[in-house]
Amino acid sequence: MAKHHIIASMQPEHMVIQVDRWADNPYMDKYSPAQMKTAWCFRTLLDKGITLAFGSDCPVVSVNPIMGIYRAVARLFNDGNPRGGMNPEQKISVREALHCYTYNSAYGIHREHELGTLEPGKLADLAILDHNILEVDPDVIPKTQVLMTIMNGKITYQKE
Repeated sequence: MAKHHIIASMQPEHMVIQVDRWADNPYMDKYSPAQMKTAWCFRTLLDKGITLAFGSDCPVVSVNPIMGIYRAVARLFNDGNPRGGMNPEQKISVREALHCYTYNSAYGIHREHELGTLEPGKLADLAILDHNILEVDPDVIPKTQVLMTIMNGKITYQKE
């Protein structure tokens, strides 16, 4: 994939596909343990130099990228299971997850020259959060609140 510049477009929230508990994981009945070992193999893809772009696949799962970042980093269901995360060897860092949601997704739609990073001359699309998710425990990420959203340089959301 890397050699041919093929982008892996994945949705971390699909790990929990509309269930809160690990015990209710619908994939466990459909796939073998060996197949589940390769599910959402974010670390493997990045280590092989493959461009990994994240999205939400809304309305199938939440549009909230903060929860997607949490899934990619912690690999836990809402009940905190499985202990250590699903296939913990596939965890990625918050910085890597942010890069997958921002720059890599812009690259995937051939708009990295105007989106995906904060640089002079690019559109000012960003979210201002109530804390720095790069500096908190992964368990805090789901509690993150968006204070403001700016798209194309204009405020589109501001928390009251």
